[in-house]
Amino acid sequence: MFRPFEHMFSSLTRCLNTSYGPPVASCAPPESDVWLPTPQPGVAWVPWTVHTHYFSLSVPEAELGMYLYLRYQPASHTSQGGIAFFRGTDNVELLDMAYHDYRITMGWPTVEGNVVTFDNGVVLDFIQPGERVRVRYASPDGNTRLDVLATGVTPLVMRGSVTPVEDDDKPHSTPHGGFDQITHVRGELVLDGERFEVDCHALRDRSWGAVRPEVPAECPPIGCTPMYWGEHLSLNELSWEAPGSDPAWQGIYDVDPDAATHMTGWAVVDGEVQDIVRVRRNVSEHHPDLHVAMRQTVEVELTDGRVLTFTGQAIAMCTVLCWPNATLRCGVYRWEDEAGNETYDTYQEMFWTGAFQQEMRRRAAARTTA
Repeated sequence: MFRPFEHMFSSLTRCLNTSYGPPVASCAPPESDVWLPTPQPGVAWVPWTVHTHYFSLSVPEAELGMYLYLRYQPASHTSQGGIAFFRGTDNVELLDMAYHDYRITMGWPTVEGNVVTFDNGVVLDFIQPGERVRVRYASPDGNTRLDVLATGVTPLVMRGSVTPVEDDDKPHSTPHGGFDQITHVRGELVLDGERFEVDCHALRDRSWGAVRPEVPAECPPIGCTPMYWGEHLSLNELSWEAPGSDPAWQGIYDVDPDAATHMTGWAVVDGEVQDIVRVRRNVSEHHPDLHVAMRQTVEVELTDGRVLTFTGQAIAMCTVLCWPNATLRCGVYRWEDEAGNETYDTYQEMFWTGAFQQEMRRRAAARTTA
């Protein structure tokens, strides 16, 4: 049940006020899936306090992906967000996508029990919070429809910040935190009349009480690389290209070469949640127009000392809406491990100033001239 905020925390408040560095691996309680706190009467929260839900899926054989992002804005009792489907890698502008219904301004969603319905028709039915979520949508003309069940195959792994502009100096006492979860997504998608069976593993995440001021951040592009390799291994990390790998950001941003290159990272190994303690991400190819990583190698080191290496290639990529202070690319990646096994999941990369795209375009023009 959705319950009044003040009754849901008590002794959990302290442990869920996660730090904004890489966290010690831990898990969120299932009920955190449905926490939607709002200010008490007479209490003001900063407008950029947000709760979020994000879902993804892929149909690899169709080079098709989904971006579903919903942002609750409790200070103003409004919301924004929506759903987008994209195919292939030629989606430069928003309207290049196969379909999207993303709305900047919506009212607070309707909440009935554990079912949340947004003005644009997106419905989240938390059948079993933390375990099973039914996601539904139908376009106004009925030609695009989604009905899938996302079942968790990993715990709700607590994570640190997913943006470099989150404010840990809380202007109010709202508990804050967030989790990642890999899910098994099954169901049906009808995209402009064409039917697809959905059966994939995909990342979802959520945040509550996050304070995200919409300001630029002087940092390299940050990539998110979730992967599911079966019951023995799942992982996710957020990082930038490693210094010393001839990164694309070199000469644009001033980065300490000795600093950790990841903001947060975790792995579930044979049911045990571990931190990722080191990441080296090496990008070998960028999209000529989107400037996002299209081929890359990711090396991660776990708490137990194991080092794992994965190579990946984008099979779908697009620009999606999120924050006005950033550019967000979202796609589907095909990953391969050292034994040659394959898996697919979403990939996201975010640019926090215009300097990166501007310099990448300048370099491309210089190569063409040469």
